[in-house]
Amino acid sequence: MGVYEKDGRSKHEDIVHYCEQQLTQFDPLFSNAAAIVTDIESTMIAAGHFLVSNSEAQGGRTKWLGSIDHLVKLCTEIAFKGLPNSEGSMKLCCELVNFFNSSPQAMKKLCSKQVQGRELNPIQHVTTCWWSMYSMCECLIRLQPYLSWLENEGKVYFTDLTKSQWIIVEEFAALLKPFMLLQKMLEGHAYVTIRLVPYMI
Repeated sequence: MGVYEKDGRSKHEDIVHYCEQQLTQFDPLFSNAAAIVTDIESTMIAAGHFLVSNSEAQGGRTKWLGSIDHLVKLCTEIAFKGLPNSEGSMKLCCELVNFFNSSPQAMKKLCSKQVQGRELNPIQHVTTCWWSMYSMCECLIRLQPYLSWLENEGKVYFTDLTKSQWIIVEEFAALLKPFMLLQKMLEGHAYVTIRLVPYMI
């Protein structure tokens, strides 16, 4: 309906006021809105609850729904924080990726062990990317033989994962794959995504 520049931080009241103004321009009453979907950042959560209370005050029954993609992302972050039996595997994976991404020499040696033209670079986990943790794990599993090769040669000094940690990474990748597929399905542009939510869950 519109994009407007705004200086400074937004309070949840500002967000609600903006939404109500937009709806007013298109005739329907705000209380006629069936549902409002927002991100689940704290300000947006507060705005969602405020929107619902405003709707109820006008006799409406508007519901607030948090972003399913974001909720799924928060679930996958539990693995990244490290479970008691994970032996710090995810933390070590990130350190391993950081090591190669920050050392062109080490990256060159890693690429030299792979089939020319089909080299893989380690993928960094980025909190703002929906399935980057899965991508990081899956990529490292594919790179494991080359990492072991480098470690055995002793020409590149890095902390490799232990055998049990590699098993945990494989298990995490298997666990995270359905979440990745769900998030990919919910990013579709050629179909109505909300109808897939119950089925995908």
